[in-house]
Amino acid sequence: MEPSKGIIDVWDRFDSIPVETLTKAWYWSKKERDQQRSVVKMQANRQTYGCGGNSFDLSIWLVDEFTRAGYTAWAVGHHLFQENTAVAVIVEDDTGQYFCNIGRRWNKPAYIGKARGQESIKNNRAIAHGYEVSLWRDGDQLTITSINHIDLVEEEVFSLKKLDMVSLREAAEFSQRQLVQPYVAVRTQWRGEFARWEFRDFTSCLMTEKECVEEMPATSLDEWVERIHQRTGMDRYVVRMALAVYRGL
Repeated sequence: MEPSKGIIDVWDRFDSIPVETLTKAWYWSKKERDQQRSVVKMQANRQTYGCGGNSFDLSIWLVDEFTRAGYTAWAVGHHLFQENTAVAVIVEDDTGQYFCNIGRRWNKPAYIGKARGQESIKNNRAIAHGYEVSLWRDGDQLTITSINHIDLVEEEVFSLKKLDMVSLREAAEFSQRQLVQPYVAVRTQWRGEFARWEFRDFTSCLMTEKECVEEMPATSLDEWVERIHQRTGMDRYVVRMALAVYRGL
């Protein structure tokens, strides 16, 4: 089952927005009282500085966009208030529910069936660049198994129950204050096809549907700043400040 045009139209608004942990390091350096930004502030930061956000930022923003478009949507997650936390979005229409893994920069929302039903989607390479994804839904639980280009297997289990806004904001605030490593992912064109460019802890690569192409390491912080700026459009000052924070941890 493919998402409707209306769902895809909302999803595609985020197509060029990077998933990244640089903005939260920049905000941490500014000593803002609230580290989790509002949707209005995220939109302003996007317009002024080219910022995106981490999975909490973009999931909160995506729920807002779906709601404004007239859809029922809510955030779901696992391991809240822990380092390995993850959050995503469920959007629902007349055909069923769709899992929107914007924090992992999936290509599109994945159909997961009707509420409280069972659904199995196996070995789907169209969902995420560089991964073979299988999903198994059993009632209010969704198990996601991802296999990358070197056959590394990762499994996540999401509760599909709605995270109330208070719990979501508290978990988001906790996550924004955890600085572990710099990360950026954005969709891009490469050799005539879509790919995902990733920067992770001062290494970078291009993920296609078939391979991971490692890039030459940058030789200086300024070179990393320029590479990230060219790939994402993020403001050089914001990127430099964020990378300096991570380098100083």
